[in-house]
This record gives sequence, C-alpha cells and structure tokens, in this order.
Amino acid sequence: MESQAVLDGIPLTQEQTECFIVNGFLHLPPSPDMSAVHNQIRTRATELGAAKCQNLGNNILPALPELTEVFSTETMRGALTSLLGPAYAMHPHRFCHATEDGTARQTWHRDSFWGHWHARSHVPYWLMAIYFPQKTVLSMGPTGVLARTQYLNKDGNQTAPFGVSRLSDKETDLVTAWGSEEEFLKCEAGSVFLMHYDLWHRGSANTSNDSHGVRFMFKFQFLRTVSPSLAFPCHAGLSDWGAYLAKRAHCDLSPVWESVWQSLQGVTSQAVRRTASGELVLSQKPEDCLAELEAGTRSGEAAREPGRIALAYSTAAAAYDPGQFAALLVDWLAQPMENFRARACMYALRALGSAACPPLLDRMDVLQCSAFPAAALAQCLDVESDEVIHRRALGVLSELMRSEDKNVRQATAEALGSLRCNRAAEVAVASAQCDTDGDVRASCCYAVLRLVSNGSCKDPDERGIVWEAMLEMEQRDADRYVTAYAAEVLHRLDHDMDFAVDGSSAEFPILVRWCTKGNGWTAREGTGRVCHFNANQSKLRLPCRGSRAHNKNWSKSSTTSNKPRRGGR
Repeated sequence: MESQAVLDGIPLTQEQTECFIVNGFLHLPPSPDMSAVHNQIRTRATELGAAKCQNLGNNILPALPELTEVFSTETMRGALTSLLGPAYAMHPHRFCHATEDGTARQTWHRDSFWGHWHARSHVPYWLMAIYFPQKTVLSMGPTGVLARTQYLNKDGNQTAPFGVSRLSDKETDLVTAWGSEEEFLKCEAGSVFLMHYDLWHRGSANTSNDSHGVRFMFKFQFLRTVSPSLAFPCHAGLSDWGAYLAKRAHCDLSPVWESVWQSLQGVTSQAVRRTASGELVLSQKPEDCLAELEAGTRSGEAAREPGRIALAYSTAAAAYDPGQFAALLVDWLAQPMENFRARACMYALRALGSAACPPLLDRMDVLQCSAFPAAALAQCLDVESDEVIHRRALGVLSELMRSEDKNVRQATAEALGSLRCNRAAEVAVASAQCDTDGDVRASCCYAVLRLVSNGSCKDPDERGIVWEAMLEMEQRDADRYVTAYAAEVLHRLDHDMDFAVDGSSAEFPILVRWCTKGNGWTAREGTGRVCHFNANQSKLRLPCRGSRAHNKNWSKSSTTSNKPRRGGR
C-alpha cells in the first residue's frame, strides 16, 4: 500500500512526517537542477525592488509566475500530498516579505485568516510554505520559529474565543513552559520550509549592513480538500515519540502527536486507542475520563496550555466507550464555560472522530451556543463514512447556517465541506450567496471547493448550479477571497478535476490569477483575470472563448466529460 499512498511526487519519509508533527515545520533542501530558477526569481525580485514586491501582495504570483515551478517539483508535490492529501489547493493569499538592513524583528505571532479568526486545527488542514530564493544567513533576518507551539493557544478575553495572535518577548517564561526555544531558519538558496499554519513565528532582525543583503521570503499557503480518511496511509510503522521527549520531557504532547499521526494515516476513533508502541490504552469509564478532563482544565493559566491540550487527547484515547464519552462532552459544552475549557472539549471531540457525530447532531442547542461544537463537528464528519449520518448532518447544518453568530456560521460552513452526499454543494452555494459576512461567504466557497474536489458534486444538474453560482460570485462579489475561491472551483470544473477513490488525481495546471481587488490587504471592486500556468511549458495560457470559463450559458445538463478547448495566447 505504501507505493499507492502518494501517487503524485515523492512522499515524505516516516521520520520527516514525525518531525513535522512534533516540531511544526520541515526543511526541504533545494534541488540542484532548480538553481537557474532560483537565480531567475531572485533577479526578478531584485529588479522589482523590496517595496514593490511587498506592495504586490497576493499578486506576487502573477507578477513572478516562475514561482509556480518551485511548488511543482516532485519533492514539493509529494511533501504537500503527504500532509494535506491528494488534490490539495494553493490558497489565493500569498505575500513576499522583503527585509533590508535595519529592519527590526517582528513580534511573535501566528497568522490570522486574513484578519479573521477561526478555530485552530491540529491535524494539518492548512500549511504555509516559505521559500527563500537566496542563501539566507543569520544577519539577513531569517524567519524565527518556536518549535512545537503549533498546538498551543494564548487566550485573551472572552470576546476572542479562538485566542490571541501575539506573544511579547516579555513572556519568555511562557515559551519555556511550552517547551520551546527560538530556532532560525537559515538556509541555502532555493530552500522551502513547510510550516503548520498555527506555528508561532516571526521575522528576525536584518543586520546585514550590506546593500545586497535584501532577504526575500515568499510565503504561500496550501489547504486540504480531501478528508484524511480518504487518503492512503504513507507509512505502516508505529511511531516512537519517546525520542522526541528526551530534551523536553516536561512538555509531553505525545497524545496529540499520536492522534495527528493516526489521522494522517486515515484512521478513525477506534484506532486511536493505542499507545505509540502499539499497546492497548488502559480503558477507563467515560464518566471518569470526563472527571479527569474537568479537573485538569480548571486553571486557565497560559503556562498550563500544553497539559490541557494533552489531557483532551489522552482522555479521548482512554474512554472504552467513545460514543458515551462524546455525549458527556456535549452535555458539558451546554454549560457556560471559559474559552480554554471549551477549546479542550473541542479537541477531545475531534480526537473521538466519527463516534462524536451522533451526539453532536442530536444537540442543536449546543451547536448554536458557540463555534467550538460546530468546529468539532466539522472534523468529526470528515472521518465519518456513514452516508446516513452525512444526509442527516446536511439538514442540521442547513439550519445552523441561519445562526446570528458569525463564528458559528463560519465553522458550520467548514463542516459543509466535510459532507459526502448529494445537494451539500447546493446548500453551501446558497449560503455563500445570501450571507452578509465576507469571511463566511469565503468559507462557504471553500466548502464548495472541497465538495467538488472530493467527488461529492457529480450530479450534472448540481454541477451546473455550482458553475453558474461560482461564475457570478467570481465576477461580482466584493470579497477578494470569495472571488478567488470561486475561480478555483471554476478552474477545477473546467479541468474536470475531482479526486478518485483509488488515490489518483490528474495533473492540472496551477491557477495563476491576477486579483484586481487590491494588493491582498486593501480591497477594490473589480474582477480577476484568470490564467493558467503550466510549469512544463513555462508560459501563461488564457482560456479560449469557447471554453466553459468564458461561457456564461453553459448548460446545467452539461456533463463532466465535455472537455473545454484550451486555446490561448
């Protein structure tokens, strides 16, 4: 089975996968045969200048389309597929961070979702890929990271349910308690670092004292479109987390690591109930697990965050009746509680996987009370194989999209993307068309992208509805990410792209889209110009007028076998 796991590119080794799970980042050294590409990108960036590169914002990709070649190598495709599954997508947000001599270091932070806040996922659903086209030494201000902090939140006030995103240098005691220390991503020209989206990081100071010491770092984001349960496992062996605890035993997150590892291997709740060495976990009564979790999460001190998170996973693994434990957790979530406790509940429910779906779906009152239950349901549905559960969930989620709480609607929109049943895409499209919040509309379009990519939108009539709606939103919506997601959906429909159960997915050109709504930070009205970049041909191609990308009157009854003509300039 291992040879079938990642059919597109060179898969990560077991050691590389474990290293990413534990530390939150992974270095992919440059390939010798790509040196000319890296030199060309560095030369072009230098010609544009640091200020221009940064001001381009999301449009740095169409300005430097050679960047797609960096992410089209077998090494990159295999690494991204190993962590995000087949048919992953390049997110429309990207940025060039260019620093010159005298640039001060940043504050420790974790990225928001373009100014919005979502529940954080321990299983990789989003990744950052940061690329350095030049050799980057310490004086040039390489990115600094706090290894192992991708699982840890810092709470602010009750109005910020998903935590805050800044960490000052005065809080070094917190970093120590989290079992981390700063590591600088020094590297050779052409290096790429894959980072868990939630890893705490910062740009360090540029003290190069050299006019040629400009440090270009291109940040890209990639996202999962296919459920972990549909991906083939990359590795059959068990992981020994003890080796990673030798130096930081006081911060034991091995229950989290084991759960994430198994999720990447496509397992569900029952398989989580074992130790890293393969021994059965000592079973406990669900009520005892709840009592342990309640006692261990009474303190909201930020320094105790690792213990709270580890306990959420260890209790989920120990309960001999996952369904009953999930029901107890849902009952507990019905009570008023602090964000840090609700977050621990969410992670415990996610670790229980499909067993948590029925009790969550039974409690509309709980799903409506905050975003944490809906965010838990989203990932539990993603590993649920029962079609009856999915059809039932569609009705529940449709009702939940009417919530007055924007955070609940956003989490619900992500849950829609986890469904594998007919008409889910129609519900996501309808929600995208009527919601007043741009972030919710964007999340609905991401759900449509997932449904199209995982094969849940095969009905010709439904695909026609999706096509017409996405074309309208791509042309007219005021939110840059709504239009960009819509363009990606159209791109995949245009190339008849969806994931096959056998793990194969056709190679297709990366979408390179010039956004005319601003630089990625400041919005302007307008539409995007869509083009496709084929790394093998090294040129931009515009869809011809005869293709579906330019045909507003494409019939709803058109089938996916109608191949568009691919002319271009």
